[in-house]
Amino acid sequence: FPAGLKTFLDSFVMLIGLPVLSAVFGGFFFKYLPKYAAKLIMVFHIVVYGLFMIIGPAYPGGTGTMHYLYAVAVLWPIELLIMAFLNSRNKKQHPEMKVTKKDRELYDELSEISPADTADLKTDISKMAKEIVANVDDSKAFVKKELPVDDDKLHESLDKKK
Repeated sequence: FPAGLKTFLDSFVMLIGLPVLSAVFGGFFFKYLPKYAAKLIMVFHIVVYGLFMIIGPAYPGGTGTMHYLYAVAVLWPIELLIMAFLNSRNKKQHPEMKVTKKDRELYDELSEISPADTADLKTDISKMAKEIVANVDDSKAFVKKELPVDDDKLHESLDKKK
């Protein structure tokens, strides 16, 4: 270990650490990433970084091997660009995932016509949930039978609002 044991161990931590960091950043910044994006980045990183570690390229005109942080500095932006590409491709393939202005207006209308008071609603829901859990054997059947959604009433309220 010419650069020291700590540098050697740190370089191997980057084998897993950087793709995890890339996946976290991708999850925060790219809204439409496909489910397989993190796995793809992990495989890409392990293959490319692993080759870098095995080949151990030298500095141009020098005799020592390149430091592992050079590979990290190159790979991280490339991984983020791959995720940006996957994000844009997935956004185009699944336009139904996009929330439109019309959708937002509908959500606003529904929230305005709701008669629910948040504090009272939380208390009531908590009491009801405790009763259901304590007294009902088949909760799915109970919910379906006892808590139906009245579509006509919902549409009537929406029409009144307009």
